[in-house]
Amino acid sequence: MAIALAQGLLLLPDMIKEKESSLIILERITISHGIRSIQKMIEVHGRAHQGYAEVVRLTGENARLLAKNNKLGEKNFKLKDTAVQLGRQLETERRKGKEAEENFAKAMEELEKDEENVRIFEENISEAYDNGFDEASSSTTAVAPVLLDPMTPPALVNPAAQANPIALTYPITPVIDVDQEMIAPVA
Repeated sequence: MAIALAQGLLLLPDMIKEKESSLIILERITISHGIRSIQKMIEVHGRAHQGYAEVVRLTGENARLLAKNNKLGEKNFKLKDTAVQLGRQLETERRKGKEAEENFAKAMEELEKDEENVRIFEENISEAYDNGFDEASSSTTAVAPVLLDPMTPPALVNPAAQANPIALTYPITPVIDVDQEMIAPVA
């Protein structure tokens, strides 16, 4: 209110000067505010430009990361595919291993059977050999004269020599003939 009263007491030229002065001040303030707002607009535009550049940079970074993600996805897919194939191969090898173990077990069973057959064959051969040896020795002892004293040779009994004493002057050579009844003197 004091200002209004002071203005009312001023004279017209003073009022005009005051108004001019106020207008100049107002103009300066407006120019100053205009300059400041232009500076702020330039600053905001610069920040927006920096923001745009940042957006462009971040968009490029995002595209690079997406490309890397795609490559890693492809690599992951390939690794999964390889893992599946290796799993299948492992399963195949396990089956082959099981088959090999089964074949080995069968071969071992066959070997045990063959060993048992060989053992039985050897027993049979041994028994047959023993039986053949016993038969041969019993038939030989039945036909050949029994030695009472192992140091004296047996006397050969020749029925022809008993009938003819001259036949004793020629030595008699015994011959063992398997097909005939055993010992036959050769003249």
